[in-house]
Amino acid sequence: MLTLAATIRAVDLHGDLLRIAVAGASNDHRLGANEAPPAIMSVYLGAALTKSVARFIAGDKSTGPSAGEKDSDFNVDLKVPYMPAMSRDTGDRNRTSPFAFTGNRFEFRAVGSSQNPSRSCMIINTIVADSLSIMADEITKAGGGPAAAEKVARETLKKHQRICFEGDGYSAEWRAEAKRRGIPELRTTGQSLNQMLSAKNIELFSRLGVLSPEEQKMRFNAFSEDYIKRVEIEADTLAHMVEGSIVLVASKHAAVLADAATSGVQKDHALRVSNFLDKLILATKTLNELTAALHDEKDVFDFMESKILPQMLEVRSAADELEDLIPPELWPFPSYAQLLHGDPHM
Repeated sequence: MLTLAATIRAVDLHGDLLRIAVAGASNDHRLGANEAPPAIMSVYLGAALTKSVARFIAGDKSTGPSAGEKDSDFNVDLKVPYMPAMSRDTGDRNRTSPFAFTGNRFEFRAVGSSQNPSRSCMIINTIVADSLSIMADEITKAGGGPAAAEKVARETLKKHQRICFEGDGYSAEWRAEAKRRGIPELRTTGQSLNQMLSAKNIELFSRLGVLSPEEQKMRFNAFSEDYIKRVEIEADTLAHMVEGSIVLVASKHAAVLADAATSGVQKDHALRVSNFLDKLILATKTLNELTAALHDEKDVFDFMESKILPQMLEVRSAADELEDLIPPELWPFPSYAQLLHGDPHM
């Protein structure tokens, strides 16, 4: 319970650092979508451990089932009389939690596949070491020994159990509840990196001798430059795909439709393709202008998140509309149907 309390305390006080550990342009798309945990850092303990923590906080030292617990909470009934009794796995069953207890360990699930896990390991080791150090001092002040350790563990769990969440991390209700509890939601890399040089984080790494303020500044600069360049490359690539391929194909197809139209409905369809093409060209022009102005902005993170990233979505939306209207054999890139089903004729 002492180690568990230290871990929960670490996530509660330093969730911003855990988010920094997994910050990155590609991970911003992943977090909170399809088997990836959300950007809100919380701890999932599972039903069995949650009940154990509740008993510990209440001072209940019993080992049997609590009131309301059934045998089926702990055992699996296979409905086969001659099969031996099987214990129910008490480990993790919540794929939406970023920091989950999975039977005999915690898993930090927010790390992206392209990210170096050393950054996460360094941060997790640092924040848990901080908790253990602080709690060790509190135990000493309380007179030392098992009784003091139990007292400190119980008080720590009471104070920081707000970070524990057993429900659906994807839900809008959790976002509202997390805000009510005071748990931060750093949805983008820019928002998380801005926390890197906070007084709290500089003091933590300096006090434990992990990183000096100068080293933290250097890492901030490196992470920021990597993020900005990746998004800039993505924006330039998107514009190149549109202007070098999609516009040409869509223009030819719109001209063919207009020339072949013999009725008002056909003319309307040709006009629809032409309108989406205009929308795509204008959206791409705006994106190029914003990308060119990026490095003149004082707050680059805010400019990217409020201007460039939304504009990239505008370009993508117009391109998606055209993809639905242009025959797949003319479309210059693999369609969604081809990517999903592998059929070259779709």
